[in-house]
Amino acid sequence: MKSLRHFLQNELYNLFHSKSFLFVLLILLLIVTADDILAYKSYKDNLQLTLTTVDLQADGTFAEYPFLQIYTLYNSWIGGRANETLPMVFFYTMPVFVVIPYSWSYLAEEKNGYDRIMASQLGKASYFLGKYVSTFLSGALTVLLPMLFSFLLASCLVPAYRPDINFALYYQVSATKLLGNLYYAHPLCTAFLNMLMIGIFAGAWATIPLALSFFEKNKFVVLFAPYLVLLYIIASLQKASVYRSFTETSVLNYIWMTSSSSNQSIVVYTIMTVSLILLPLAIVLERGKNADVY
Repeated sequence: MKSLRHFLQNELYNLFHSKSFLFVLLILLLIVTADDILAYKSYKDNLQLTLTTVDLQADGTFAEYPFLQIYTLYNSWIGGRANETLPMVFFYTMPVFVVIPYSWSYLAEEKNGYDRIMASQLGKASYFLGKYVSTFLSGALTVLLPMLFSFLLASCLVPAYRPDINFALYYQVSATKLLGNLYYAHPLCTAFLNMLMIGIFAGAWATIPLALSFFEKNKFVVLFAPYLVLLYIIASLQKASVYRSFTETSVLNYIWMTSSSSNQSIVVYTIMTVSLILLPLAIVLERGKNADVY
């Protein structure tokens, strides 16, 4: 009998060697690299402006406050950049990218009969739990790897000045954000916590097509229809300005720390995140228990 652990190892091996994963990873790496270069250019321009406009004293220090903290590592990586095009592209296309590498795998296995082989070796419960976990990890890794690369590259290009609350306008991180207060006290912890939030969302979103695979067999519909529904919900909530003025309801604005967002609620975020994780899991386990795979 093949163990669940061995099955997950094989699934991750297949993921890392799949052309779709490598293709998506390449695109996201290009996006974050281009954005980091633009962030470095902004930092460099600000530094040159400071050196030409602010006089130096005899001891080599600036005669006036130089405003160098306007650009820091923590607002130069892809997750910390505010009001820029490439981060917006990264976050708003994320639900598309995370489903491409592996969310379709169960449909393929069902079509070629591989699901019957694995279910007979592992048992139904272990097989479908393994499919859920591997699909979740595929989505999380698809965005975590580019984000880690972005953070490491930015750390090589831009100094890690501690964010100054006096320059909050440049960071677009206010006290109304979930991580707002932590951002100014412990910026490094905040950056990695933000990556964790994004990774959880990406992993959970990748499992939605897996759950839909039990009801719909069209690969295109299964992968991309949930994204269209998400965009419709976000657009509808944005129009409901009276409701939106009290509490943020877009999950993308919660995970994108520098998004233009209204008051954020830990309760709303928790409900959305737990629902995204548990609902697909419940569907996969329940429908998988009754699936004809023997």
